[in-house]
Amino acid sequence: MIGFDGPVDDRPLDLGFTARCVSLGRRHAVLQPTTATDVARGRAVTGRAAVLAKQVQVRGTVAAIGLERRLPGAIRWPHAERPVQEAPSAAGSAP
Repeated sequence: MIGFDGPVDDRPLDLGFTARCVSLGRRHAVLQPTTATDVARGRAVTGRAAVLAKQVQVRGTVAAIGLERRLPGAIRWPHAERPVQEAPSAAGSAP
């Protein structure tokens, strides 16, 4: 990145979702809650409530990015669900 002198974190981005928002102009929107893996759940919100939620979401995201730029690690993003891994069994252990 241009102008970035900090340490480089080469881990893959692990980002989860909380909702899907569709803007239908300034006065109409649809907001659908989702799981962290972006699967729709529950009922969708429409009308003025969805427009207000969309505005809060957009403004909050922009503000969070600015804060994260100034104070790295200040914002906790939702993470994607990770598959459950079974613990390896110890070789030669008695039952």
